[in-house]
Amino acid sequence: YQRRVHGDYQEIMIKEVEGEWAPTERLAQFEPEAPIAPIDYSEKFKTIMDIFRYALKIDEVSLRAYRLTAAVISLNSGNYTAWYVRRKCLDSLPELKDKVKEEIEYLDIIAHDMAKVYQYWHHRRLIVQKFGSLPPNEYALLEKFHEEDDKNYHMWTYRMWMTEQFHLWDAEYKRVTAKIEENPKNNSAWSYRYFLQFHHTEYIKIGSAEIDFAKSYILKDPNNESAWVYYKGIVYFSPSKCVGDKAANASLAEKFKAEGELFCLKIRSSVTDNRFCRSFLVDIYKEKKETAKSAIDICIELIEVDKIRKNYWLWMKDKILLSFPEKQQYEKSQHQYY
Repeated sequence: YQRRVHGDYQEIMIKEVEGEWAPTERLAQFEPEAPIAPIDYSEKFKTIMDIFRYALKIDEVSLRAYRLTAAVISLNSGNYTAWYVRRKCLDSLPELKDKVKEEIEYLDIIAHDMAKVYQYWHHRRLIVQKFGSLPPNEYALLEKFHEEDDKNYHMWTYRMWMTEQFHLWDAEYKRVTAKIEENPKNNSAWSYRYFLQFHHTEYIKIGSAEIDFAKSYILKDPNNESAWVYYKGIVYFSPSKCVGDKAANASLAEKFKAEGELFCLKIRSSVTDNRFCRSFLVDIYKEKKETAKSAIDICIELIEVDKIRKNYWLWMKDKILLSFPEKQQYEKSQHQYY
């Protein structure tokens, strides 16, 4: 229903916009006499774009130019210039200075066609920033986008900005926990949780709790890659980037690594074809010469367990061998893989 109403509205809007510009106020797109691959534009598209090119040529900033941008966006939502001119009109025209709320309402109306349009999300961010507070309908709108596609990159990126802009850390933490519970394999939700936790709170305060959280989902489903990546991210990437004392963070990460080894060995013994625990063990063991042999052994396991990435594990095994002190002797004992 929304799409039908919006389609009807588009037809009316285009006719009204066209009527505001004289027939001479057009600038046709240059076309060679015999184009190799001519594009079959609709007549309404040609008309609106001819008017828009004319408006750009004379650098018009007016109410009719502002209305023209809505027509252009309805026909080509990815037109960067149309969104830019729209903001230019909003910033420059006295009649539009106090129309930020109306602009948000316009963005709400067209939202259902804009889920994957970067220009829409960028414009929304700038307008909401200008509005100065979180619009009342914002969470309801984000939920609609989430229902349509819970891995929408643009929606999650916008949400990150919204959280930082309006200090919504605690509220968003509760929401993303619910999202992960709803879909434990949603890597976007896990990534967002990582952003919320490790860009805002001291690593030393939350590291243990977050690892326990990740482990709880791994134990429910050992093949949940999203939970494994989150777990691994806490151990390997957070210490140097997180809030808090870097040395204390690094020391805690070493503790987590030791605990991670035991956890991975437990999963490895119970789930014979699990590539995630083995990959984690390779990362742990390859760091020291005294455990390099174990890393190579697990690479050899992964060659069988993770056949899609066989060449990668062959490469990793050879890389680790460069630092292995008894390389020649070990090569002979495992010759079938060389």
